[in-house]
Amino acid sequence: MNKRKQMLLDSALVLFEKHGVTNTSIQMILDESGVSKGTFYKFFGSKDDCILAILEQRVQEDMMIRKDLESQSYASDFDLLVDQIMVPMMLPETKLVVELFYVSAEVLTSVERLRFILLFHTQKSGRLDVKLRVLICRFWYTIQ
Repeated sequence: MNKRKQMLLDSALVLFEKHGVTNTSIQMILDESGVSKGTFYKFFGSKDDCILAILEQRVQEDMMIRKDLESQSYASDFDLLVDQIMVPMMLPETKLVVELFYVSAEVLTSVERLRFILLFHTQKSGRLDVKLRVLICRFWYTIQ
């Protein structure tokens, strides 16, 4: 991806998290990234196009993680499925971008609680027990 386009996406994401999507203007993105207005419009027709590009990038990153997991050995397909759901959620450098745009505050709070539970249990024991894994899968599919 073009370096300036990536700078715009990274800057927009930081601002969306800090100020919210609605309260972030294109000018704020330009100021944060140091990229010109013409360059912004070279890559995106509008702020909505920028948002869409962030979401598409996040989906591609998740797909790569899930593909990598498929190449590993699992005791069952269920174990693979659980990891494909959990691993992208647990990566500290990864943000749940969808939360910024589509998830209500109530669900967001639940997602944050789930992330905390996942991190706590995996750090404590290194693995999640089967009941917790099933609960996580059920929860995840109810919010999708």
